[in-house]
Amino acid sequence: TMSTSARSFRRRPRAQCASQVRARTGLLRSSAVDMETTPDVPPPVVAAKKKGGAGKPVLAVEGDTLETTPMMVGLVAGSWVVSLMALQPLFAALAAGPSPLQLIQLAFTFVATVVFSDFFSGVFHWSTDNYGNGKTPVFGTVIAAFQGHHSTPWTITHRSFFNNVHKIARSVIPLLMLAMLCTSSPCARLFWVIFLNSQTMSQEFHKLSHMPKPSPFVQWMQRNNLAISKEIHMAHHSSPFEAHYCILTGVCNKALDDANVWRRMEAIIYKINGVEPNCWREEGGEELKAFALSLVEPKGARA
Repeated sequence: TMSTSARSFRRRPRAQCASQVRARTGLLRSSAVDMETTPDVPPPVVAAKKKGGAGKPVLAVEGDTLETTPMMVGLVAGSWVVSLMALQPLFAALAAGPSPLQLIQLAFTFVATVVFSDFFSGVFHWSTDNYGNGKTPVFGTVIAAFQGHHSTPWTITHRSFFNNVHKIARSVIPLLMLAMLCTSSPCARLFWVIFLNSQTMSQEFHKLSHMPKPSPFVQWMQRNNLAISKEIHMAHHSSPFEAHYCILTGVCNKALDDANVWRRMEAIIYKINGVEPNCWREEGGEELKAFALSLVEPKGARA
């Protein structure tokens, strides 16, 4: 049968999680520079301290920087220009006077895309947190950055907007161009523009959830589930880092965690190839593993 401790992984009080991460963060700050590194991940590069945020920034990826360069600004601005170009069919439809049905379709597309984008941010976050390392082809640097973020979560608060999101913007530009070649309807274009730009903004909303004192407007967005809140995201930052993966608005987190979606996916992957997710190796991971595997056992095999 499923143990009480196993059940608790998806029902930990948010206040308890936040308390745990504050204690964990305080310990890590005192030893951040002396962290041991693994063969899979390049040694952390200590950057010069900047104003803003909390704690001394420690970069998890060799060659990373906290500086904002013209190239970073250009990539983000370029993604905005391409986004406007991709929306031309939508602008033309609005100028022609859309019917009530078309307006409903556009409104539904917008809302559904935002929700789907939050879900996708969770899938991507869960994947990079738990699988691969700095040497993984294509996504290695992204994986190293996400996994290193658990050790020094305050580093992200030292990044400017352009520094924080430019790597995602670099991918948005060609993907939007491909979408422009393959689609022409206003709803399809709206979907791709909102979806891809939401992935860019999820990284910035993620940063804002770590800020000690975000602006009143950001706090309003967080209170109204328009951006991931500090309370919800801090619940992720306690070992074994097994829940609350969605970082755009966070509206999908409760449903995904309550349905044990991540545990089921982990168990299925483990059954297929024997690879354990990183959260199973964290403190409390053995019970988490037992719980996950119990979800995919045949009913007759459960005690």
